[in-house]
Amino acid sequence: MTAFRLCLGKIRRKEMVRLYKVKIMRSDGSVIFGRCDEPREIIQLPVDLRTLSDDERRMRIAERKPIAKKVVEDTLDDSFDFHKYVSQWKR
Repeated sequence: MTAFRLCLGKIRRKEMVRLYKVKIMRSDGSVIFGRCDEPREIIQLPVDLRTLSDDERRMRIAERKPIAKKVVEDTLDDSFDFHKYVSQWKR
């Protein structure tokens, strides 16, 4: 038996052994280091809406709403005169 035989079988561990070092950014802007099973550079925690003022809270909630798309109606120009271009088809 060699060391290469072990990498051919299925890994039967339920937990990931490898943990990657990531930066965790809190809502106040401070950064702490932690470990995560996925390789990421930074994880940003969400802002707690209860700690914000009323104006900031309304602004954050308004940013979450989808922007309504403007409907543009195409107006067709029906002033095309067929007889004006008949002379180009005749030889």
